Amino acid sequence: MKKFFQKAVALGLAAGMILSVSACDNGGNGGDNNVSVWTADSTLRFNRDKEYGGEKSTAFRISMAKNEYESAQVILTPEKDVSSYSVTLNDLTSAGGATLSKENFSVYHQKYLNVTKQSDGFSTGFGWYPDALLPLETAAKYGENTVKAGENQGLWITCYCPKDQAAGTYSGKFVVHCDGKDYEISANVTVYDYELTDEINAKSSFVINRAFMNASGDDSLEHYKAAYDLLLEYRLAGLNLPTLVEDTGYYLASVKEYYDKTPSYSIPYTIAYNSTANDLDMDYDKFKDTVFALAEMSLQDGKNYLDKAYLYLGSLIDEPTMAGVVDRAVRISHQVEVAKEEIAAEMEGDSAYGGAMGAELIETVRNLPHIVTNRYTDELYNDGEGVKYWVPLFDDFDTVVNQQMYENSGTEFWWYGCIGPNNPFPTYQLDDYLITSRVVSWMQKDYGASGNLFWDTCFWVEYRDGVYERKDPYEASPEHFPGDNGDGFLFYPGTKYGIGPVASIRLHSIRDGLEEYEILNELEQKYAEKGYDSDEILQTLYKRLYNNAQVNSDVMNDTSLFSAVREELIALGEMAQTYGGYIKEVDEKSTEVTFTVAAEEGVAVKLNGKAATAVSENGTLKEYVCTVKLDQEENAFTMELEKDGKSMTYTHALGGRSVVFNAVETEDDLALFSVPDGADDALGLVDGMAYFGTEGKALKVDLPASVNKTAQLKFTTDFAALKTADKLAVEIFNPTKDSIPLVMYVDAPSSDYLMQIYSGTLLPGKTVVEGALSAQYGDIRSIVFWIGSKGDAARTVYFDNFMLKG
Repeated sequence: MKKFFQKAVALGLAAGMILSVSACDNGGNGGDNNVSVWTADSTLRFNRDKEYGGEKSTAFRISMAKNEYESAQVILTPEKDVSSYSVTLNDLTSAGGATLSKENFSVYHQKYLNVTKQSDGFSTGFGWYPDALLPLETAAKYGENTVKAGENQGLWITCYCPKDQAAGTYSGKFVVHCDGKDYEISANVTVYDYELTDEINAKSSFVINRAFMNASGDDSLEHYKAAYDLLLEYRLAGLNLPTLVEDTGYYLASVKEYYDKTPSYSIPYTIAYNSTANDLDMDYDKFKDTVFALAEMSLQDGKNYLDKAYLYLGSLIDEPTMAGVVDRAVRISHQVEVAKEEIAAEMEGDSAYGGAMGAELIETVRNLPHIVTNRYTDELYNDGEGVKYWVPLFDDFDTVVNQQMYENSGTEFWWYGCIGPNNPFPTYQLDDYLITSRVVSWMQKDYGASGNLFWDTCFWVEYRDGVYERKDPYEASPEHFPGDNGDGFLFYPGTKYGIGPVASIRLHSIRDGLEEYEILNELEQKYAEKGYDSDEILQTLYKRLYNNAQVNSDVMNDTSLFSAVREELIALGEMAQTYGGYIKEVDEKSTEVTFTVAAEEGVAVKLNGKAATAVSENGTLKEYVCTVKLDQEENAFTMELEKDGKSMTYTHALGGRSVVFNAVETEDDLALFSVPDGADDALGLVDGMAYFGTEGKALKVDLPASVNKTAQLKFTTDFAALKTADKLAVEIFNPTKDSIPLVMYVDAPSSDYLMQIYSGTLLPGKTVVEGALSAQYGDIRSIVFWIGSKGDAARTVYFDNFMLKG
């Protein structure tokens, strides 16, 4: 554990709001106390009781969009006890004289929870983890702004960038006061010329259970409303609106109040008894009455209130497979669809719904999602007569087959996490890498999940063996529910401090990810308006963060990799929103990458430092082409745009030198490959131009049908050159319309087992896959590709250009 954190600190501190620290003694009691003041970004946690080595050069930065929140950390580690600490903020200024007001910064005192039992499945270890973020002024009021000798005390500093803030770099100083000794912090915040939308397009259902809020001594509607409003500040919606659901008028008023603020809201339901089925059911008449009331209010106000509504019967058919209520889930799901159709049919027969708004409402009712927390099963689907709106766990998206199944289901689908899955899948647990909770929203956008569900945000009790016991969430074990630390609560009661709900570090991380979701969403829309597919460039970002539903291990161990991807995302947003610039195509070849880009007419364009000449037009856009040779130690593509006296530079890193190790051109090359259990003529040379767009030959591989094992391709040669390379890259062409699972292994004497260096999927068309190499592999005997899955039919794939990178 200590080794990881030392590495994380060294890497995290290399990233940028440059906080340099100097100390001066103001004559207080702290004059003989040396406090180490160091900094980090918001993607890492630093435990109170851990010693962090490595270089603490206080290099740190915040980069952000307008209308965005972004945070940074200052860590205090004193040699002696600190009886009181505080922070003085000052305005930051740019070289052009603009000011970023100190009023846009909030400072929080990090409170810690003791992990004495690790989460099931995965944990980053024992110790005191930071989570609750208490406003520093509140911590001071209650005497909690102290630090014990040798321990770490984190300050979480959040900046909100106003919409009208001028783009640029802002600098200034903050001061940390520790018992009369002052530590000046030089701060640097970079603001991009990109404005984040106020809209929340990612639906969510994060439960706020008033019964468990009572553990804090206040389960009032007023307290619930404060919690609901807190979640909205973090771009999340509670399951139920803050209303008395048994009062239809009160409920409708709440829908009106929150419709423009929330991304989604649930329709209340009443449990009934079905005597025919001899089982619990829903009151469908009550459901229809509520939907009609919402529709009528929509007609009156000229606003489709139903388009953010959904039905979630959590107390009736939650996780039906595990709960053993599959029959109930099928019956109720079918009857809900019948009720929806009856409502729509009645509307169609009512002249009040004859206009455009009426037609929209009818369509909305027919597609109103009734979400069920379960992965797809044939039993629940019941030939289309059962569940239609699925909410699988995060890890159900770890195969391309499942991703495509949900994408092609024809209905909206959500996803969720609940006491699992565990790392390497994303989680909200306390003793996981913090970055995974942020990456959730990137995955959600990539895989098309409309919403995200979380089972409770204020489970302020301890549940064991059917018994719920009240606990102080600030002091109790963070394992409130058996299995995972931190699961079931994302904020804390503020009642003991006389304030509203207290957010957690994890809640901040979730909001950060949801803000990035909105950038991804806007890019998708803006590219589509121009006839482009944003996936061309966004997939190059996604694959640097995760593979299927698993967060990349290098991102968890070095969050500067995430920071680089995030900054590139904001730059893409700025380029499209402010300059009308787009990355149309990215064509990766063995030793070069070709970019086709576009910019609005009148925008000056430089590609890799040279003025560009348009090669084609697309409406008001000029299109340009640039090819970058991968022949340097570090390669990159840059696109400089200038418009109306303003300019920006977008940079896309391409990694190190790429050298072709084997081009598969001759019969001698062909002899290096074999297909276990394949036909004698399973391998052949074909024209590479037809599949890879390059001169020369390519390898055709006819894979046999697989029964008990996955089809394989084996490559055996002298691999001595791989010892000095960072990665092995391979061009592969998938001629089908389906994605194909692919795993790449090395076979070496250093292990009795094949060692995985890549796991992912082959999308239709050409893919370049990269496997990480290590000197520890020693003398590699062969590279083995597992292609497809057990039970697959025979198929053909094509390989070309095995390359060494780095």
